[in-house]
Amino acid sequence: MFAFYVAALYLPLLTAHGVPGLAQTHLPNGYVQGDTPGNSSIVAHLLLSIIVIASGPLQLIPWVRTRFPSFHRWNGRLWIGLSVVTSVSGMYLTWTREPLIGGLNGQVGTSIGGLLILIFSTTTVYAARNRRMADHRRWAFRLFMVVSVVRFFRIGYKFWAVAASGQYVHEFFAFWYHGQYLVPLGALQFYLWAERNRNPIAKLAVAVFTMLLTLLMSIGIFAAVTQMWLPRL
Repeated sequence: MFAFYVAALYLPLLTAHGVPGLAQTHLPNGYVQGDTPGNSSIVAHLLLSIIVIASGPLQLIPWVRTRFPSFHRWNGRLWIGLSVVTSVSGMYLTWTREPLIGGLNGQVGTSIGGLLILIFSTTTVYAARNRRMADHRRWAFRLFMVVSVVRFFRIGYKFWAVAASGQYVHEFFAFWYHGQYLVPLGALQFYLWAERNRNPIAKLAVAVFTMLLTLLMSIGIFAAVTQMWLPRL
């Protein structure tokens, strides 16, 4: 849904009006007259993110990995390469455009997420090239989590808007600029721990915890789709 939203909103707009068309969107500072590097970065960030958002989940499907290993390898290379480009462009925009809600804290949190993408991309590729497939799988999972902060940020915000009835938004952002990558990585680490743990009670506890997070995410996703993404199309 998020990939569809980004493609359906921005592709027709850029085709019809070019880069200045971004001034008609909800993006704050989406288009700044005279800022060619910044405008080019935001266009690249938006267009490449469509591929990143759509191709990333395909890497996690076991059936695709086993039946189409060549596709898995080439799609993975594309996904990692474009993830690096979008993270660099995102960090550039974070520090060259006027900061939004969160100020310096938001800039730092967003930049840490971008740096983690660069680090995890390197470790994921390094493990694959050295045939350490168990390590490759774990680092690829971590990479997927930090690449997905663009979704987690919006899903988390909409969940909070529903749960707290729109109260304490600034306080939530102060936490979520870092929680957007810490919470998913922490949840993943619990999952990887339970995967290796032979204690059935530990496995059950992590399964229940994962189901709870999935429920909370579902609320955020539904709110984001119905209250934010679809109304803008």
